[in-house]
Amino acid sequence: MRGTSGGAACWGANDNGELSAADAANHLTPATVFSGLHVFQGIAQMAAGTGITRVSFSVFNREHTCALLADGTLRCWGFNGQGQLGNGTTTTETSPVAVNSFIANVDPAGTLRNRRVAEVTVLIDCADGGASIRFRLVQGSVTGTGHAEARCTGDLLRVPMKIRAGGPSGWEAGAATAEVEAIIRAEGRVTEDTHWTREVTISPGS
Repeated sequence: MRGTSGGAACWGANDNGELSAADAANHLTPATVFSGLHVFQGIAQMAAGTGITRVSFSVFNREHTCALLADGTLRCWGFNGQGQLGNGTTTTETSPVAVNSFIANVDPAGTLRNRRVAEVTVLIDCADGGASIRFRLVQGSVTGTGHAEARCTGDLLRVPMKIRAGGPSGWEAGAATAEVEAIIRAEGRVTEDTHWTREVTISPGS
C-alpha cells in the first residue's frame, strides 16, 4: 500500500520477515516497510544502501515476498525453509536478497559415462544472440571444468556438458555440485551474466 507520505506499508503475518518491516512482529495495521521505499506512479524506488533501486511489481505470498526490479533482476525475502526464495539456500531472509536469473539453470540429473567423464546438461532460455557457458563440477575432492558456446533460438536449449575429472580420482555415481556461468550476448553486447550453483545427481549411464 502507498501511504500519504509516499512511503510503502504492509500488514499481516511477519514472523518470518515477509513484510521486511523493522521488527519480526505481526502487524494488524499498516507498518512501514523497506526503510527508504517510496512509490511513484506504481514504481517503487529504494533509498541508497537498501539494495533495491526500482521495482516494477511485487508478489506477496503467505510467508515470503518477491519483487521484480525495473532492471530485470529479482529480489526476494521472508521464509525460505524449503528454498522458496530461489537463491540456492534455505536461510530465511528479513531483507531482500538477489535471486538467480531464469535465463540459465542446470538439469539436476546427470549421467556417469565412465569414471573419467560425467555429463551434465545446462538449460538456457534466451531469445536471440548467443550464450557462452562456463561449467564446474565438484564431487568431494574431484573437480572438472568445461566450456561451451550455444546459439539462442527463443526456445529452451539443452546443452550437454561432458566434464572430465581432474586429478587421479574419478567420478562416482551420486551427488555432486554443479556451478554454471552463462553469459548471454546479443548484437555485440552482454545482456545477461547469470550464475547458478545447485546439487545434481550423477547416475550410471545405460
